Amino acid sequence: MTTDGIDYSGEGVADIYTPGDYCSLGKAQFNNREAMWRFLKAHEGRKFEHGGIKLFHGIDKTVAERLLSKRTSRALTTMREHLVETGTMRADLGKPEQDRIIKADWDNGIIRYIDTHGQVFRIFEASRTDGFYGVGVGASQSGLGLRYAEKIAFINFG
Repeated sequence: MTTDGIDYSGEGVADIYTPGDYCSLGKAQFNNREAMWRFLKAHEGRKFEHGGIKLFHGIDKTVAERLLSKRTSRALTTMREHLVETGTMRADLGKPEQDRIIKADWDNGIIRYIDTHGQVFRIFEASRTDGFYGVGVGASQSGLGLRYAEKIAFINFG
């Protein structure tokens, strides 16, 4: 894909480029944060087309947001594997059924477990200061029997 001929300079866009020779995305640099938000709000829900290729827009996640997502995914996988190993959850359950047992809050980095009585326990949660995961306040009452020290090390450091 080439970005030649795309011009949004009147809308606060400083530069449009592709990060590599063989990529399927383009990036835009804005003059400032306000210009970026004006552009996104003005083009909300609109797809662009350039050279016959349909384009869409989004905002890149920060390094901290990507790391939180990665750790939340590890925490969720850890919970799923433990629940299947212990027979608390069947391995063949679909996503909607799994979501009734395990809830992931991707924005705040919290993994919750819902037992058969509907009681909710915070099992893992990310620190608001450094993003590292710790054992949630409800973990000890959940009766899950996870080896937390081992699991936390895996979640935080892979």
